Amino acid sequence: MLFGSVGCADSRLAEEELLAFRGDLDAYRVAVETIHTAPSLGTELTGDNRQRISRRLPVIMELAKRLDLPDSERISDWNYVGKIYEAISAVDELIGIIQQVELVERIFGPEGPRLSAASLHPWVWGVAAGLWDNGFYRLAVQEAATLLLDSHLPAKLGVPRGSITADPAKAFSLDPPAPDQPRLRLDRYAEGSDDWKSLHEGAKFLGMTCRKLIRNLTVHDTDHLDEYIALESLAILSAFARLLEAAVVVT
Repeated sequence: MLFGSVGCADSRLAEEELLAFRGDLDAYRVAVETIHTAPSLGTELTGDNRQRISRRLPVIMELAKRLDLPDSERISDWNYVGKIYEAISAVDELIGIIQQVELVERIFGPEGPRLSAASLHPWVWGVAAGLWDNGFYRLAVQEAATLLLDSHLPAKLGVPRGSITADPAKAFSLDPPAPDQPRLRLDRYAEGSDDWKSLHEGAKFLGMTCRKLIRNLTVHDTDHLDEYIALESLAILSAFARLLEAAVVVT
């Protein structure tokens, strides 16, 4: 999808914002023209519109950047003498681009749900975001996995970092807790039921996947990691993070 490549998740919201900004620009144009016939009124109107335009301008300029609008400074120069018409024309071009994207989406139909990185568990995305935005996808996954398994897991269990007890296989084991062997339990199903066993075994193996398949391999393998493969890895870590946060410790 075209918008996915430029980083715009909601074309309708973008169009609404552009239309509102265009309305502010047009109102400012009228206010400037009013100064010649009613100076006090025109001055008051231009002040009000100038504030609204200034508030919206950063978002509009980001849209112009992501949609590769040629000569986007035509918009940022809106307040220079005689430049308001060029700014309005540039915003009209942006609106046209948005509407064309919507037309393409209607022609080809939906592509299914998209995974938003910002909706991942904060234990995962919080550490990965800065690295991700700079294109360090493998390092983002590595740091998120390391923090989750080497910091959050032992903290949840109440054991020192690096403790052999801080192992997903042991933490979610169906065996009862023992001295120095706390367990993590989820209360979604009746304890001892088949569903309860499936839940805890699933959490155990998901945690082992996070440790062995994701954390260990991203540490040992320094090759470039494809962006979407990295995003899928973060999603797996996020799923385990939600189970880990929801679990209670039994000793």
